[in-house]
Amino acid sequence: MQRYQGQLIRRCRAAEPPVLAELREEDPDFAYVSASDVPLSGRDDVPRPLTIKAYVAAFVQAAQDAVHRAGFDGVEIHAAYGYLLEQFIHEGSNIRTDEYGGSIANRCKFPLEVVDAVSKAIGEQKVGIRITPWSDFQDMKMPDPIPTFTYLLARLSVDHPNLAYVHVVEPGISGASDCSLREGESNEFIRNIWLPRPLISAGGYTRDKALQVAEETGQLIAFGRAFVSNRDLPSRLLKNIPLTPWDRNTFFAPEDPHGYIDYSFAYGDRDGVEDSSS
Repeated sequence: MQRYQGQLIRRCRAAEPPVLAELREEDPDFAYVSASDVPLSGRDDVPRPLTIKAYVAAFVQAAQDAVHRAGFDGVEIHAAYGYLLEQFIHEGSNIRTDEYGGSIANRCKFPLEVVDAVSKAIGEQKVGIRITPWSDFQDMKMPDPIPTFTYLLARLSVDHPNLAYVHVVEPGISGASDCSLREGESNEFIRNIWLPRPLISAGGYTRDKALQVAEETGQLIAFGRAFVSNRDLPSRLLKNIPLTPWDRNTFFAPEDPHGYIDYSFAYGDRDGVEDSSS
């Protein structure tokens, strides 16, 4: 069975300066926002704290458009990698003094409101959420993320028991790069909370490791970077065909087809792969 989930993401504090400059040429009042007025390291521009209700409504509108207009089966709410929702979750980027800052419950309030509103709009069985508890990408490293994400997952398990899935990235992954695995880093606490509900795990998997974890835990395994360089990845995994290595330098190269449409199928063309899998 195939399902297509549209990923809903707001960069906000992590927005690229050239993109912001273009937007401000069109609209000088275009707002650069985040959870708080805490700049991203290495940047001089300071975001302003955003207005909550307007952004909850924006997520709802995006979800409705994805499902009812674009034809997606559901949406994945991106609360990972230092983008808007994680900017609220993280104690370093969220220094608000209102009901959306301070305690763990307050810092999780906005992401939970987004999940609530989107679930009400399109049905919670069509809604997934992505999290990266251990990532330090875009200044997001917490000294101990377990209490925060334990609270978030526990609330989701009670409020939305029929959520489509939780998608978690394993330790040792930082954005599109690998990083050192530090002592004590594990997503086992998430598995303990969320399984046997649908749980997707991504990050650093080989074919053999993916099969082992899936069989032992019943969770789903996601491949991201390997899919970039292997358009026929499901067939290659099924037939144990060696994977084409990816070129990390091409992952985010704008307006450049290299590394995007020039990787070959294992059997030369799509039809050959489909025939081999039948």
